[in-house]
Amino acid sequence: MVGFYKNEIQCAVCKKKYEVTKVLSRRTVVVSRDSDFCPHYKDMNPIFYSVNVCPYCGYTSFDNDNEIIYKKQISNFKQMMEGKWKYQELNNEKSIDDAIKVYKLLLLTYKAIDKKKSSVAKAYLRLAWLYRYKNDNENEVKFLKSMIVNNEIAFSTEKLAEDLKNELEIMFILAETHRKLGNYKEAIDWFIRVSNHEEINKHRVIKLRNKEQWSLAIEEYRSGV
Repeated sequence: MVGFYKNEIQCAVCKKKYEVTKVLSRRTVVVSRDSDFCPHYKDMNPIFYSVNVCPYCGYTSFDNDNEIIYKKQISNFKQMMEGKWKYQELNNEKSIDDAIKVYKLLLLTYKAIDKKKSSVAKAYLRLAWLYRYKNDNENEVKFLKSMIVNNEIAFSTEKLAEDLKNELEIMFILAETHRKLGNYKEAIDWFIRVSNHEEINKHRVIKLRNKEQWSLAIEEYRSGV
């Protein structure tokens, strides 16, 4: 497959090894980004390939999932999948509908293992973007709302400050998503939090985008758009 390469990984649950397909970095050319940083690619979209599905047991995870999976989580996952999973290969070249299927499996896995809310929110956001690529506004909005719920829980229950740039991006995406959904008071509150963040002056792109979208949210709120 031109533009792809293979990696071998080991499943965290059943311990079997399997191959996954990834996009060569030189083929991931971003041509534009939406106001919430959703990327649009010239050729191949790596978002389709950032989730791995074990063909043997169905355990699904992001590439960078590196948290320890405990025995109770494994037990819960196996109980959920019992009688429902048959060997299937979902790690080859993907259509957008294939990618959507994989992300929904990711959310099922996260539910079974009680994954932290910030990770669940990331999965919902990527799924919303996939529906955006399809121009399916109803499902995009549905999953954006789920992203908001999980990220707002994460900010009140998890320690997110290990990666302050990532924390800033999440806060900005929350603000901008609230704005896009017409939740202007909530949007303005989050834009203010971004503006007051201790690291904001170190990240010029986020600072400028936050200022622009904050002003837009205030205008929309005042005009009753």
